This record gives sequence, structure tokens and C-alpha cells, in this order.
Amino acid sequence: MASIQDLILNQVQSMAGSIDVPSNLKNQVISGLSDSILGSLKQTATQAGGLDAIKALVSGKTAAASSPVTALAGKLFAGNIASKLGLNTAQTSSATAIIPNVVGKVSQ
Repeated sequence: MASIQDLILNQVQSMAGSIDVPSNLKNQVISGLSDSILGSLKQTATQAGGLDAIKALVSGKTAAASSPVTALAGKLFAGNIASKLGLNTAQTSSATAIIPNVVGKVSQ
């Protein structure tokens, strides 16, 4: 059975074609997105009400696009990864745009 980390990475890789970043940074962006989504799940799980937010996401009561897990993953990527890689606003937006889709697929 695949781990949640493997599931996230596989989904990010399958959607990576739509990310508009320099090819030499693509692997780092993919890794950063995966790490940000996993980090978001971990952080959300430790916060008050976090497990309920994750349950709502997994059960379909909350759409991935409006989930606090998705929002936090975007913030983590933009703050921790994109800035270190020197991505501009458009590149960061292109990368973070796939996060709701990845979170939605993984939560299924």
C-alpha cells in the first residue's frame, strides 16, 4: 500500500505539466509542492479542529478548493519554497494552482 506521501507525489507529478516554471526547477517545484501539501496535512492535524477539517475534506463535506488544508499548503509553498527558488508571482501562482486538484484527488 502506498503511503500518503507517495500518493501526493504521484498526483503532483501527474499534474506537473501545467506548471509554468523553468525546466531546471521543475523537480524542485514538484518536491516542494508535495512537501507543502504533506506539511499542511500534518500542521492541520495538530491544530484545534484540524482533524475535523481533514475529516470534512476526506468525506467530501468540504471541497478541496475551500479547505484550510489547501490554503495552508499554498502558503507553505509560496513562503518556504517559491521564494527560495526565486520564482516570480506568475510562476508561484502556476505551481500553487494545482494544489486544490492534488488535495482533491488525494482526499478521494
